[in-house]
Amino acid sequence: MTGISLIRRAALTALLLCLAASVAADSYHPNILKSKVVTLDAQAIERWANSGMAFPLTLGDTTLSVVVAPAPVFPAEGVTIVVVGKGGKESESVVAGNFTYAGEILGDDPATTEVRLTIAGGIV
Repeated sequence: MTGISLIRRAALTALLLCLAASVAADSYHPNILKSKVVTLDAQAIERWANSGMAFPLTLGDTTLSVVVAPAPVFPAEGVTIVVVGKGGKESESVVAGNFTYAGEILGDDPATTEVRLTIAGGIV
């Protein structure tokens, strides 16, 4: 009877460890109050960013008016981009040229807010 009790305890402990690991892996930073998945039009954002004109950036229920300009931070020879797709499939490519942008949210204090975007391979 002691052997069965020990096996049950071990199984329960393993189950609790698995549940705790999944909770820890999916936890958000405590300052994140809510999250939402958004779809962005990378080509349109890139056109606006290169033009230097203000454009609407919709993130969930909030639309911000932002203006960004090219702000290269990577070497001229490019940087390796890793795209992780469904099922964990990875693909790598080297992207050269300017694909980083920096600017501000119109109406907000530029000393306390900043917009930074990276657009490579049609992905923001």
